[in-house]
Amino acid sequence: MLKFPALCAHRHTFFLNSNHMEWIAEAFERKWFYIGAIIVSSLYGLGGLIHIGNVVGFGEMKWIDSPTSWRVGDLWWGTLDMVAVVGVAFKSPIGIVALLLAATSQIVMYGYFPQLVALTDAHNATLRTLVYFNGIVVVVASIALWIAGNK
Repeated sequence: MLKFPALCAHRHTFFLNSNHMEWIAEAFERKWFYIGAIIVSSLYGLGGLIHIGNVVGFGEMKWIDSPTSWRVGDLWWGTLDMVAVVGVAFKSPIGIVALLLAATSQIVMYGYFPQLVALTDAHNATLRTLVYFNGIVVVVASIALWIAGNK
């Protein structure tokens, strides 16, 4: 029987239940899935370090002087990216959930509201690249989860 642990629609509400978490945990038993998750989460970890670096003063401007959307994004994605890295490293389903949440929230923010975070043309180009990257991650991760769960 084919199964897929994506968000389930129930009366117009989306949720994750314990079956989905068990399903993701079982996917970690596949060596190829775990290695792929480590590689992808490492990339998100680098992004998380960039966001944390912005907070501690290594960004292109002082963090306190940056737009509010940048500050919120740095806290949101810095946290999610690190949860993804640690979660995947310990084979916790929450790592995959955090990774997919980080990816989809970046697609929404950077794809639909770039004016909130892009101050220059270079920022816009970077955001487009991140939207494509995150879109690929969501598609590939969904396919990998589906394959891992149906073997």
